[in-house]
Amino acid sequence: MEEFEIELKQSTLNELEDTMNELIDLLRPENFKSLDIDAIFRSAHSLKGNSKAADFHTIASVTHSMEDLLIKKKNEEQKVSESFFDLLLTFSDQIQSSIEELKKDITLMPDFDDLEEKINSFTEDSSFEKSSLRKLLLVDDDIDIYNIVSKYLGENFEIDYVSNAVQAIEDCKIQDYDLIICDYKMPVMNGQEFALYLRQGSSRNKLTPMIFLTAFSPKLFSQKSIWENVFFMDKPIKKKKLKYYATCALQQIHQDLRAS
Repeated sequence: MEEFEIELKQSTLNELEDTMNELIDLLRPENFKSLDIDAIFRSAHSLKGNSKAADFHTIASVTHSMEDLLIKKKNEEQKVSESFFDLLLTFSDQIQSSIEELKKDITLMPDFDDLEEKINSFTEDSSFEKSSLRKLLLVDDDIDIYNIVSKYLGENFEIDYVSNAVQAIEDCKIQDYDLIICDYKMPVMNGQEFALYLRQGSSRNKLTPMIFLTAFSPKLFSQKSIWENVFFMDKPIKKKKLKYYATCALQQIHQDLRAS
């Protein structure tokens, strides 16, 4: 990187930092009820323009998405919701953190994929009360898997987590789930035995779609009825694939219900 380019980037980071300080001032909790969308838009517009000029492309991209959402909110002329205010706070926190990191290492390329997806998919309806969320049961003895699934699906599901299939069976007796995600290789009772219990027993979740997480190709029982609405997904877990399988599982059960 040429010296003049480094100087430009460093100078721009100082400007971005000043802009973020202005934005953070606008987002003080006491300003919630009288939030100045126009002022926030101006800050976002300045942030986008300066970051783009200095080739901080990921900052420019996510800010462009926020800018579009701000225009939409302004045109709706509705009161600012807590969910939208929270999204603005998340945006400002992540941008501010990235600026601090870039000042330490100018060559970094901050990743805002998750944030940009949140912004692009934001609707007031997506922020309904937890009781309205779909119910997901996650069965895995690895807490890291819970953290990953919660990160990838937590906005769309209320997640119950248990570490083994025996506990999952007890939960399935008292709770209806929209989706079950389960490790295939577990102690005491493996995934296949768990599926057999649900499908052939008197469980409330006899038809609940399931996604099995596995690092190998298991030998399966031959009964086709066990594997209806069951999906197998390779480890390690990839976000796009998990969301795809979750969508497919829910669509399949809805089709079956309509057909019946």
